[in-house]
Amino acid sequence: MPELIGRTIGRYKILEQLGRGGMAVVYKARDTHLERDVAIKIIRSKAFPEEQLDYILERFEREAKALARLNHPNLVSVIDYGKYNGSPYLVMS
Repeated sequence: MPELIGRTIGRYKILEQLGRGGMAVVYKARDTHLERDVAIKIIRSKAFPEEQLDYILERFEREAKALARLNHPNLVSVIDYGKYNGSPYLVMS
């Protein structure tokens, strides 16, 4: 995945990388409409073999839907979901 710091994904300006795992990269971003900081988790779809990609994307979508149904003060809230250059992402607060 190319360097995203300083770029804009929809209404989110990427500020810094917070973490990287085997499946995704998490960035701190600024929601330019609501003027608040959020976290964006972007799937590293290029890091997976083509035959595994459908499974990985389905898993990510299940995670997004499961998180969106939860409401607890100790859990992040999913506030948006989309795709950037073919890679799905979650926006969390």
